[in-house]
Amino acid sequence: MKKGSNERIYLIASDYSWKSADFVARNKMLLIWLVVSFLYTILKMYRNSLGGASGSAGGVWNMLNISYVALAALLFMSCVKKSVPIPMVVRDGLIYSFYIAAVSLLNPRELTINMIFSYAMLFYFASVAFTFYYAMSNGFAMAEYKVYNIVYFILAAFTLYLMYSRLAFNQTNVYQSDAYFLLCAMPLVLLFDKGTAMYIKLMPLVVCLMMAGKRTGFIGLAGAIFVYYLIDCIQKKNVDAFLKTTIKILAVVVLFFVAYYYLEDKLNLTLLDRMETVTTDGGSGRDDIYTGVWQAIKESNFTDILFGHGMNGIQVVFGRKTGAHNDFLEIMYNYGVFAVIIFVNLYVKMVTTCVKMTRSGYPGAKAAGAAIVISILMSLFSNYFVTFTHITMTATFWGIVIADWEHYQYNKSISGGY
Repeated sequence: MKKGSNERIYLIASDYSWKSADFVARNKMLLIWLVVSFLYTILKMYRNSLGGASGSAGGVWNMLNISYVALAALLFMSCVKKSVPIPMVVRDGLIYSFYIAAVSLLNPRELTINMIFSYAMLFYFASVAFTFYYAMSNGFAMAEYKVYNIVYFILAAFTLYLMYSRLAFNQTNVYQSDAYFLLCAMPLVLLFDKGTAMYIKLMPLVVCLMMAGKRTGFIGLAGAIFVYYLIDCIQKKNVDAFLKTTIKILAVVVLFFVAYYYLEDKLNLTLLDRMETVTTDGGSGRDDIYTGVWQAIKESNFTDILFGHGMNGIQVVFGRKTGAHNDFLEIMYNYGVFAVIIFVNLYVKMVTTCVKMTRSGYPGAKAAGAAIVISILMSLFSNYFVTFTHITMTATFWGIVIADWEHYQYNKSISGGY
């Protein structure tokens, strides 16, 4: 696969000079799939909060789901034929996907169109990441940045509309968790932007999480920002800059609390109340769910502990279509201890890659660190990797950043940086 050309400057490797550069060609594949990712996210939110649930495989969002998997399969075969190496995140994601697919086939429940679709979706994260990795191999220009700006603000506006509608008009059918879609797009903001542009794009996210009252989301936001600036400090070896940034962040936090208390009664905000009750409400009942899943795991036979109960096995525990709200527990019950080990290894590889990025001075390391923080928190307290919803934006990010990271290493090696 080509590492680049004279016509293109990569996103981070060029230190943002792509914004003012004169490009000869556009990356049409990346343009198309950026729109598809954001369109899919908006359609999912519409389905969740406005359009009612859909269990069929015929929804537009599901067609976009399967298109990712189908395209990634074609691209994967092309790369294998050309002996092109598969990047880390995709490779380890595929190992995880193939393993849980094999375990699921050993524990079949029924053979329907829905189930066949569900088997294909086991490869969703790796498919989305690989699609964007392949598309990003031709670079990122001003045209792509403009498209990203448009679709991001559409997503932000739609999320704000949903969260405001839920509070102001008491639309209880609006899912609070839809705010997570915008949270999972945050690493793209941290990768594509800096300074004023970055802060402007993060403001809708702060407001949405405040209105949604999502504790996990707000902790994820705070943790991601902290790691972002911590890595920035490490790379610049400038503690003073980190301390100044920390003071600025604290000032913003003070302003947030002032705004929150002003709007609390007007919009019936509950975020701080839910923060205060986190030790008494069991994480909105998650303690009971976790206890139930863990008890079911302990009562399983030795074979089921090793290889799990098969895809969607967790639903038998609760007698309804629901999840464990914890990726690690759900993967353990559905696919067994070996699957959990492979899954944890995927996170370990992300962390080690981020450390390598940081040490090499790669600017995108900050966004990668933030993405890892958000993902781990989502995996601990939500249905994240085990579904094909919020994970879309995370997979999009990893595909883009790994391609750019490879180009950065290539440029550094030929310039004598290694």
